[in-house]
Amino acid sequence: MDKPILHCTEEFLNNLIQNNIIEPRGDGVFMINTKPDLKGNIFQIQTTCSRVAASSNVEIDDNNSKSIDEWYTEIRNCFPTDINKELGIDEEGQNLRTGNKKKVVKRIKEHISEGYSLQAIVNAIKYEVWNRKKQSTPDENKLQFMRRMEAWLNDTNNMDTMIERSLASTEFQQFINNGEKEDKSTRKIRFA
Repeated sequence: MDKPILHCTEEFLNNLIQNNIIEPRGDGVFMINTKPDLKGNIFQIQTTCSRVAASSNVEIDDNNSKSIDEWYTEIRNCFPTDINKELGIDEEGQNLRTGNKKKVVKRIKEHISEGYSLQAIVNAIKYEVWNRKKQSTPDENKLQFMRRMEAWLNDTNNMDTMIERSLASTEFQQFINNGEKEDKSTRKIRFA
């Protein structure tokens, strides 16, 4: 049976995504979540949509655009090597890029088979780092509470939440669109 095709405008599609009615899974594939039935079960319907419907807010990227090693490197590079240096603190901090490469690559492959867009995962990691840096104060580095790479990729509940938040945050989308350069004038607290 062929997948149903969703015909809609770019604006309408973005509205569906922002309201968590439809989830982009990469390469023009989307999952529509039904409302709960009487027993509380939710069913997913897979659909396709042309790439024309995607906007700059939502990156629909093909998981095959890069090799697994390239995706591994890109995902790994999203995690800070020193959480204190991320905030401009002189003393050495913990490294979040830890994990067994074979296990991480295996998990990335599992995410692909589960229908995740690897670009959405990359943006979710960037979002969590960006958000934790934004919430940090000189007395409390919020990055210290972030999971390390291998553990982060294994926690799909957190990953799903960060994917949703990265898509919903217009401030984060501006950060990504600005080439990931933080506007220091909007930051409330600066670290010496």
